[in-house]
Amino acid sequence: MKFCVCTLLVPLCYMLSDPVTGSVKEGLARPFILESIEEAKRLVNDAYLYSRQENLARVRLDEFIKPTDKLRLMKQPSRRTREVVRAADYLEQTLRIITEKTHHAHKRAINATGDARVDENSTLTSLHTLFLREHNRLARVLRLLNPKWSSETLYQEARKILGAYYQIILFRDYLPHIVGTEAMKKELGRYPGYNPNVDPTIANVIAAAAFRFAHLIIQPLVFRLDENFQNHPTFPSVPLFEAFFAPWRVIFEGGIDPLIRGLIGQPAKLNMQDHMLVDALRERLFAFTSHIAMDLASLNMQRSRDHGLQGYASWRKFCGLSVPQNEADLAHVLNNTDLAHRLLVLYGTPANIDVWLGGVAEPFVPGGRVGPLFSCLIATQFKKIRQGDRLWWENQGVFTRRQRVSLRSVSLARIICENTGIKRVPADPFRFTSTTADFIDCHDILPMDLMPWIEPDGELREGLPRPKEPPGEPDGELREGPPGSRELSGEPGPPGLRGPPGPPGPAANITTPQAAFTMRQGLSSVLPPPSRDVTFQNLKKPNISLYSSSVTLSAGHITNIVVPFLFLQFIYSFCYLKAS
Repeated sequence: MKFCVCTLLVPLCYMLSDPVTGSVKEGLARPFILESIEEAKRLVNDAYLYSRQENLARVRLDEFIKPTDKLRLMKQPSRRTREVVRAADYLEQTLRIITEKTHHAHKRAINATGDARVDENSTLTSLHTLFLREHNRLARVLRLLNPKWSSETLYQEARKILGAYYQIILFRDYLPHIVGTEAMKKELGRYPGYNPNVDPTIANVIAAAAFRFAHLIIQPLVFRLDENFQNHPTFPSVPLFEAFFAPWRVIFEGGIDPLIRGLIGQPAKLNMQDHMLVDALRERLFAFTSHIAMDLASLNMQRSRDHGLQGYASWRKFCGLSVPQNEADLAHVLNNTDLAHRLLVLYGTPANIDVWLGGVAEPFVPGGRVGPLFSCLIATQFKKIRQGDRLWWENQGVFTRRQRVSLRSVSLARIICENTGIKRVPADPFRFTSTTADFIDCHDILPMDLMPWIEPDGELREGLPRPKEPPGEPDGELREGPPGSRELSGEPGPPGLRGPPGPPGPAANITTPQAAFTMRQGLSSVLPPPSRDVTFQNLKKPNISLYSSSVTLSAGHITNIVVPFLFLQFIYSFCYLKAS
């Protein structure tokens, strides 16, 4: 009987087998199935026993049943028939129990972040997973470089480096595509230094309205692509409304690689005045997990009112922009007479227009993906975030000079290469590349050098050379002096006087013309980490002028502004508030 039930459940066992080894015996599926079978057997056996005892009691107590009828009622089917019927009941109950357990497991948030919004959509979950892997990779590398560091020190230093990643990628690579070239030059040029009098708190208008501009660049599909950046044959792209709060799709449907390829291989939706939000957000928001679907545009406008935000015209005045007084003025601002007329039919006057709706209705600034109002608000906010953050990565004392030079080489493309199985990526993942022929190989992307994180007095593992000091000002860092003279016994004498820094020495273990420290991570495991090939090479200094270059976008070259990075920037803001 048990053999019959297990045979029918073998396919399900393989569906729930261990994701790494594929083994049913070693994975979580085997005990899960067996426990479900045992639970079903207990339920069926108890039901059979209770039903039989109840029938016997009823027959004995019923005075109106003839003795011959009592014999007929107490007669049972043959043994073989009873076993088949009970086996069918076992199977039915087992499948019911498994269905309920897996259904509930899928609806639960499969994360340990403490915030259920991590699972708001599958692409956001994939990015959180990507940066979690990078954090752990950094911790493993730092352990190799500083074997005496405690677990807490490794965690905090990796967290600190990852916070710098967020800041660099957002300010250097992402914001120029959003606020445009003029706002970047005016508000977000070179770092002026920390100012304790600047309040970096997130403004209400940013959190409740302006930074929700990215809702209008969300595609109706969550793209999942294979190794050739084509629609995945096994796990094809899914409708957006079916990807809300569905972290099980990442677990059971191919992992994060197809989702990351979809983010870098497909363009974002172009915000147009006659097509702002897709229907998946206006009519089917959270429909897959909630009984009643929501309308994201209505939520955004109602949120502005709940937070007591001033109207669209007031915020235009705050930014020093022209304030529309009538339909003609509004039509000139929006460059759309029909849209201006429809808005005033609903609102009566430009002063009543909700700031979110007015902001997203404006034409884009040159080189950006928002209008003049949101460009002003977002750039001003991030200017305050940078100047008012005492832990900003460029602030003196947060990182050493050599560490800052190394951090400038970080790129989202390299993070993707280090933590996924993707082999080719666009040089700038935020800019859509129409053909994969323009992608670059991961081996051609400069990795970040972690050698500056070696403590001067720390002991290196055998075989790891000491880092060479690049030329430049010492910036308060300790330097090794030349070795002292040796005594006759051959033992080293006292160290000599500190000498001036010399030119960089020859690189060790040179294998490519690329510069940096490279370490490829293996599969996660509770076992001791396997041996890894570690290569140290010279650091090639990048261009220090990070904010002087201009970015010009044309209609035919749509920037791939990935929607989850809206939430990534909120993550940065949260990390900032927690850190400071």
